Amino acid sequence: MRLVAVDGTEALGFVIIRPGTSGPGSVSLEAGATGLSKGEGAYILRRVADLWDGEETAVGRPTG
Repeated sequence: MRLVAVDGTEALGFVIIRPGTSGPGSVSLEAGATGLSKGEGAYILRRVADLWDGEETAVGRPTG
């Protein structure tokens, strides 16, 4: 088990990904945001995924 502490006082949003309980390969997600639209959040998550993959595929910043 790992324990992580994060100071989220200035965070605009968060996503926590944990192993799921419904079977191999499943995940449990916890997420929240304040001050971000769904489009902005999706764009940011796409950028994070690009960093994991090592390639840039996110196109254009959302307008709101």
